[in-house]
Amino acid sequence: NAGKGLYYYLSIEEIVERHGRPEEKAVMYNNMGKQYATLNDYPRALEYFTKAELQCKFITCDYIQVVYANIGIALHNTGNTKGGIDYLLKARRLLETQKDWASMANLEHLMAGVYFSDRDVYNALTHNNEAIRYANETHQIDVLTNAYRTAADIYYQLYDFEKAFDYYKKYLILNDSIRLQEQVRQQNIEQQRTLLSAAEGQIKYLI
Repeated sequence: NAGKGLYYYLSIEEIVERHGRPEEKAVMYNNMGKQYATLNDYPRALEYFTKAELQCKFITCDYIQVVYANIGIALHNTGNTKGGIDYLLKARRLLETQKDWASMANLEHLMAGVYFSDRDVYNALTHNNEAIRYANETHQIDVLTNAYRTAADIYYQLYDFEKAFDYYKKYLILNDSIRLQEQVRQQNIEQQRTLLSAAEGQIKYLI
């Protein structure tokens, strides 16, 4: 419930603005930006991400690459794709320095999506291939699944229908696997709830 979440964040903002440390303000601004982005209010999201970046100029922010990525996507969604890509590349350089390959998989897929929506299919393909490589290396099935779907879309636009079909099959296989895992997880949760309810009933009976 993003709308209700925003309601509480606005209350938090008032408190943190008065009494918070710069570290707390930076986190709050970034989180509020995410709330506005979830509500598709990208101009407001960009406003708060930019505030977070400003705070991080005066303190140590271990997550500045996240802020850069958020600004990049917000800029793209407000029509400034070139500026957005510049910020995404800043985030990419930091992740390379940190050797954070798991985050690189996500970022490369984000960049592929930005280039693809801007009809730059060749850059989209380059970054999506990197996303697939990093996702394989870091065993991130969810990222790999999404990257396979993006690859299918890219190759379709390039009229390479054989590769598009091949990647779409890979996407379907992994997507089915993830769905089955989620079903098993939900079943396990329901079993645990049933066992817990039964145990609570026994405890009440013994008391």
